[in-house]
Amino acid sequence: MVPRRLADILRKKRLLEWLVSFVLSFSTNRSTTLVLPGGESELFETGGGVPQGSPLSVVLFILYNSELFEICRKAGLGVSGIGFADDLNALAYSKSTQQNCQKLEELHKECLEWASRHGITFALDKYELVHFTRSTRKFDL
Repeated sequence: MVPRRLADILRKKRLLEWLVSFVLSFSTNRSTTLVLPGGESELFETGGGVPQGSPLSVVLFILYNSELFEICRKAGLGVSGIGFADDLNALAYSKSTQQNCQKLEELHKECLEWASRHGITFALDKYELVHFTRSTRKFDL
């Protein structure tokens, strides 16, 4: 259950128990309606989750995925990551394109293992690779 996992993550990060309880209350026993052209649905339970549009939702999403962001932070290996909301950007840096690709492949494997452990899938069609270099003529693709 997503709210329980979030509560476990918050406890591991040593948040105060009253705050963990608040987040559990905030993310469980929720209900909603759907408004579409021509009408509104009956009220129905959503089971769990955080309401879209709430300022707290972005913060909780980042905390929920914090382990993934930590996987991407390996400065000693020349890899770093930054995330916001549902986006994660991984950066590899070295003296060669080949080394960068190897680092990104290793990092990707770790990210897929994390996703598999938590029942998450990535949208592969949204992957994008951008290569930056200081050299205008000489780089090893």
